[in-house]
Amino acid sequence: MGIVSMTLKPAVARSRSARETPARHQPKGWRASVWPRAAAALAALVSLTACTTPHRPARLPEGPYVAVLSGEMPPPIDRVARHGWIVAQPAAGPMRRFELQSSGGPDPFDNFAAGDVMLHGVIRGTPEEIDALIDCLARAEREYHAKYPQYLPIPGPNSNTYVAFLGRACSLGVELPATAIGRDYVGPAGAAVTESGTGFILGTWPLGLRMGLREGVVVIVLGLPIGVHFAPPGLELPINPGRLGLSTDAHITREPNRGPEPPFPDDPAKTAAASVILYASGFVVTRPERARGLEGQGALGIGARAVLGRTVGYAAGLDLEMGLAVPAALSGRACLYPLGVGVLLSQTGFLAVLGGIGASGTTDQAPSGLELPLEVRLEIDLAAEARVAVFAREAFTVLERSRDNGALGLGELTVGARARFGSGSGFGFGARGGAGASGWFFGVERREIARTAQIGVVVGTEIDGGL
Repeated sequence: MGIVSMTLKPAVARSRSARETPARHQPKGWRASVWPRAAAALAALVSLTACTTPHRPARLPEGPYVAVLSGEMPPPIDRVARHGWIVAQPAAGPMRRFELQSSGGPDPFDNFAAGDVMLHGVIRGTPEEIDALIDCLARAEREYHAKYPQYLPIPGPNSNTYVAFLGRACSLGVELPATAIGRDYVGPAGAAVTESGTGFILGTWPLGLRMGLREGVVVIVLGLPIGVHFAPPGLELPINPGRLGLSTDAHITREPNRGPEPPFPDDPAKTAAASVILYASGFVVTRPERARGLEGQGALGIGARAVLGRTVGYAAGLDLEMGLAVPAALSGRACLYPLGVGVLLSQTGFLAVLGGIGASGTTDQAPSGLELPLEVRLEIDLAAEARVAVFAREAFTVLERSRDNGALGLGELTVGARARFGSGSGFGFGARGGAGASGWFFGVERREIARTAQIGVVVGTEIDGGL
């Protein structure tokens, strides 16, 4: 992956006379300032999303060793989740595999997930040292099953919790990637050292913190890590391969150990449909003088919507977002939509009306206030490979006078549209089965903040499902 290096130059400050000139006397001023910033933000976003580290081929050594690996999960979660395992080769005897719900054969790279298999680290030593390490892994395995007899995909304990537990117990010093969901699970509330031994994990459901000399600072939201990694440097993201930046992992491709996937069904979902997106966004403010000088912001986030019922049913959703604003400030948004009604329209699509509660803002320019959002959303499949979504959301902000109405004099209005391109298939579940799809999406949004608007782009990965 080429490492993109760029220097962002601060915009030239406007003169005092320009700042004091009423907006109505500057009909073209905002265009002159917004579009260069919009172009720069878009170029930076495209550069970051296009950045990939070089993938060196994965090879295991001759002689005794212990290695930590992971493989992509099957579609539709192949872009956002991995399954980990450990292989150990003693000096004498067959290879031993440490894996929760083991599925691999004699090839150490094979597993049920397959696709892109990553080799995260290899521990070498004398035959006696590797034999002692294998004994330690066997003891840690028994301790794990005694401590975590249950299994839960998200947030854990799961197969990645198992690998991280064994790695910490036997000081392997090998770190799993951010997409190994469950890596950071330490119980409903608990603490542990990181796999490398250079940091710590504080965990609760739904929030956690991962911090260390190598690990950097990573916030864990609903089991999904987002943050800055120090050594090697990069951004920790819950999208494969798990880091944007430098990486020491090696890669190899393996064919999945499963049969052909059933076709994407023709019929709409009958009992449930849902979509989850992980995204990066960049926005520029059209009239900064109306938002205390706020010029723009970028963020990482997660959004989820679901409809449960027989054609017509209950709808709910969640939005979590955090980022940085210009001038320098922190920005964020968190909204829960517990009240809603929806109609199932396609294999994974729906029409929903949702109401909820939340807050958003930046630390200085747009103080956070209690929000009561009302949203109308349409998401529909065009085919197994394509899906579109459009939505409108009115957020009525209370307890903060500077944001008690938007540019239209009501609440702060957000409208947006996105298109997802990827692949989909059917799957067996109960008597009927269902549909699953995933892919990359591109969207545009217009958001209001205070008494002005911000325009931006949103890109990321999307997972859709229906039953």
